[in-house]
Amino acid sequence: MIVRRELPEDRSAIFAVHMAAFGDSNAGDGAEARLVDDLRRDGDVLPGLSLVALLDGDPAYYRRFGFELAAPLDLLPPDPSWAPHFQVRRLTAYDPSLRGTFRHAPAFDRLEGGA
Repeated sequence: MIVRRELPEDRSAIFAVHMAAFGDSNAGDGAEARLVDDLRRDGDVLPGLSLVALLDGDPAYYRRFGFELAAPLDLLPPDPSWAPHFQVRRLTAYDPSLRGTFRHAPAFDRLEGGA
């Protein structure tokens, strides 16, 4: 599998993948798919962390890149039900004193009902 940074020409495919994955949530209105576009427009996407895979992989795939469950590090998702899947990767600037509930960029708050 090849994983690379998102390119502008990937955007329609990324939108389609999000619709396929989340189209049934929020009454299938595509809120999650539109969220990514809003994050880009607001400048809240970190290019080095916006990745696309060129082939299928599985949920354990990210462990190979140093991702781990966030809860043991006292980093909590905004929705507690996400905890079994909420992962982080410690970057060079990782500071273990930074703990608590993760806050999303403002575009998430503009979703109907918030995130």
